[in-house]
Amino acid sequence: MKISKIIIPDYQEFSNFELDLTYPEDHLRAGKPLDKVCFIGQNGTGKSTILKLIQCSLRSISDKKIIDSEKIIIEFKEDNQDFELIDNSDYVIIYSPAESSENQLLGINDVPEANLNEALELFKKFDFFKEVSNSQVKEFWKLLIYLVKKRDEDYRTFENLEENQSKTVKQVKEEFNNFNPEILENLSGVWNKILYKAGLEFDYKNASSSIQLSDNLKDYIKLKTTGETIKYSDLSTGIRNFIFRIGYIYSLYFNRKINNGFLLIDEPENSLYPDFLYDLIDTYQQTVHDTQFFVATHSPIIASQFAPEERIILEFDDQGKIIAHRGITPIGDDSNDLLINDFNVKSIYGKEGLEKWDRFIELKRLIKQEQNAEQKIKLMKEYLKIGNAYNFSDDEVFN
Repeated sequence: MKISKIIIPDYQEFSNFELDLTYPEDHLRAGKPLDKVCFIGQNGTGKSTILKLIQCSLRSISDKKIIDSEKIIIEFKEDNQDFELIDNSDYVIIYSPAESSENQLLGINDVPEANLNEALELFKKFDFFKEVSNSQVKEFWKLLIYLVKKRDEDYRTFENLEENQSKTVKQVKEEFNNFNPEILENLSGVWNKILYKAGLEFDYKNASSSIQLSDNLKDYIKLKTTGETIKYSDLSTGIRNFIFRIGYIYSLYFNRKINNGFLLIDEPENSLYPDFLYDLIDTYQQTVHDTQFFVATHSPIIASQFAPEERIILEFDDQGKIIAHRGITPIGDDSNDLLINDFNVKSIYGKEGLEKWDRFIELKRLIKQEQNAEQKIKLMKEYLKIGNAYNFSDDEVFN
């Protein structure tokens, strides 16, 4: 089941706001809810507000067809099953804000303090709603400890099955491993997609598991070239934020049957170098399954990973109210094209670049008018120098 329509009657700058979240008529999946949605727009146009309203409404769901609250109305499609959000269910709502009032990542010297005793509580109660914010980093480490311990418990149950009593230990382990992956080993594959680009890798083989109730789960990042261990606190802010956010989300889905999921991420590009962003959305989609994915972003690199019909552009009308329309630029196109066409940025050049463009055009005119050969060559050299430096192109001057 996915969200197909959002209506905000009157809230802040939203008034009679109605947003269709289905594929258009010319699409192969016409009328079906969008699998993923990207909100873009200027500051203050309500991108983060919509994500917050969605997560608040989903958490208070009372009807499986329509959520009708004071601030927002959400309609669903593709409902083929009962929809009841309760703890320990097969549903998950994950909300990851751009930032929180308390960034616990900055105060961690090694890894967050979380022990097995706390993690064991997850055997009793697993919330359907999770906030993946910097203030919740301890909850992530606690979840990792729980998943390590749960696998140990599952193995003991498996080896004591009657049909396994006549098998060798090796046979039992092999059969168990075929259907019970290790969280740290699998998580390393997700983390290393980004870490490799920074010359790092997750050393899961040397990560220690919690044996005593007071022990913490240790994990380490190391340099690929030398194998030197890098403390969690020594990682850049962007990488630290990323491995926490993607790691927590991955762990919430790990080895679980999810019938319906909703993932809402505000500014996934936060503090990451542009080169790290080009396959970021694909990484998130491979991490989750059976999930409708919502993103709010200021990054054209992130937005370019969505099809134009999945891109929702928010802007103000003449009365200062928020309106929405779909994107224009094709998926995977040059981010500069997306800046101009979808982000409505009038120019991608800075002040100096615009001044050079004006001079470039002026030189074109002067070269055509100049009669003195020596002066003409001088102007042409300046013209070519500016053109090469700023990738301006205009061959008409030589015709």
